[in-house]
Amino acid sequence: VCSSDLWTGVVPPDTAILLTHGPPKWHLDANALGNEYLLKELQRTKLPLVVFGHIHAGYGYDVVAFDDVQAAYGDILFGKRGIVLLIKMIFYLLLDKNYKAWIGSRPKVTRLVNAAVVGGRHNEEARPPIVISI
Repeated sequence: VCSSDLWTGVVPPDTAILLTHGPPKWHLDANALGNEYLLKELQRTKLPLVVFGHIHAGYGYDVVAFDDVQAAYGDILFGKRGIVLLIKMIFYLLLDKNYKAWIGSRPKVTRLVNAAVVGGRHNEEARPPIVISI
């Protein structure tokens, strides 16, 4: 897992699909082995689809809305502490959920796919392919 910043500002805003070797931090990365700079770049660009592998134990599919709620939650995961941060996350959660329900808006989401097809201690476990609709 790379900890140097190779990602900041490199993904063009009109990108539809991003294919990377490894996952963003905290998403399908099995024990936070993903890249924090990739995560920040995905928060900035909010791409429709990101596909990766590398962390075989993180195999699967997730849908993330990189909004204020997710940003506050990410701050907590990155070790920022304090009751103010927790209140901020709850505030954004209530505001976001109620406001979007009121205006009938669907949030822009990013589909994350860890497409690792093998698993187990010695990669002896085969997994079915992931099929998604966008």
